[in-house]
Amino acid sequence: MGGTHGCGEEKIMDGQKYVCMDLPLSLPTPGGASRDPSHCLTLSFGVHLDTTFDDAVSEFPCEVHMFDVMPFYPNLANQVPHVYFHQVGLAAFQHKLFYNKINRTADVNSLSGHVNNLSLHSRLIHVLKIDIDGGEWDVLKNLAEDPLLDAVGQVAMEVHVVNLVMSEENWTTRPPSQVSRENWLRELQDRYQILRLFESRGFRRVFYWDNIQDKYALYEKNGTRHETAGEVLYVNTNWYRESFRSLLRTRDGTTTTTNKYIYSLIQTALKSVPP
Repeated sequence: MGGTHGCGEEKIMDGQKYVCMDLPLSLPTPGGASRDPSHCLTLSFGVHLDTTFDDAVSEFPCEVHMFDVMPFYPNLANQVPHVYFHQVGLAAFQHKLFYNKINRTADVNSLSGHVNNLSLHSRLIHVLKIDIDGGEWDVLKNLAEDPLLDAVGQVAMEVHVVNLVMSEENWTTRPPSQVSRENWLRELQDRYQILRLFESRGFRRVFYWDNIQDKYALYEKNGTRHETAGEVLYVNTNWYRESFRSLLRTRDGTTTTTNKYIYSLIQTALKSVPP
């Protein structure tokens, strides 16, 4: 869904996302019985002047909240009544963050913080889109520990290890004593563990493809090329499981109001699944 071609590129697109349309993860079908956008919720973090994904999702119809730290206001938010734009970023916790690329400081918040601030805590999040240029790792670690993740049906995001390649380039000019490849490997292992932790919450990867970026490609001595960014789609398999009710009740041996409420929301979604 969505995406644009770069200048001079006919085959390679950027900004597109895949979403799962199988019940109970599906978005409302265009032309279906329900045309109420409040029956579907998409949170889209990282717009980068490209609203093609958000435009496509809004046509289902689906309520869309776009978030970006860039100081601009997308026309889509003016043209479609159930599309909103918020000039704020996504992070592991609420604070102010300086962005080198745009040379400005912006407000950022966690997913739970955004949901509470926008009074969306009573809603299932059908699609969570994350494209925040490397900041996704801290966010994923935070999400993996947040009960709110159970209310997210699918996560479409771009993942990056570009910063590691940039460090690789610096190895040619810096003394070996100042650069440790063990640190590079350790960071990759940490990111792998973050994905494992995320998957331990019931999310499974169903789709992946490389995001081709010549500037940041990594090459082996034999010429083999490796990409350092990719698009991935995770789906919440808990939404398919009858045992999810007991899972929410017994997490850490306690019963929480948040878990009870999230389960009631998901049960509503599961009722739409044919036997």
